Amino acid sequence: MVTAAGSGIGRATAIRLIREGARVIATDVMPERLAALEREPGGGQLVTAAWDIVAEDTVRSVVAETEGRVDALANVAGILNGFLPSAEIDDTPWEKVMGVNVTTVMCLTRSVLP
Repeated sequence: MVTAAGSGIGRATAIRLIREGARVIATDVMPERLAALEREPGGGQLVTAAWDIVAEDTVRSVVAETEGRVDALANVAGILNGFLPSAEIDDTPWEKVMGVNVTTVMCLTRSVLP
C-alpha cells in the first residue's frame, strides 16, 4: 500500500513495486495523477483509489482494498501550508497539516497491523 502515489516519492515507490511484480494499492487525492500511474508499465497489479485518507471511513475503505494482506505500507502523504511563520498560522490549516502528516499515518498503520 502506497499513499500519495500520484507524484514524487509515492509515485516512484509505487512504480518500483509494480515493476517488481507486487500488487499495489495506490492512493492519492488527485485522480488524474493516479490515471497517469495506471499507464506505467509493470509486471504487478495496480489498484488505485482517489481518496483523501484523512477520514477514518476512508482509511477503512483503503484497508478493505488489501483483501486482508498488507506486506508493506509506505505512508508517503504529507502536506505543508504555505511555509507560514508560526504566528501566522491559525488552527484550521494546522489541524489539516497534523491530520495528514501525523494522525493519518498512525490510523493507517494501526489499521493494517492486525
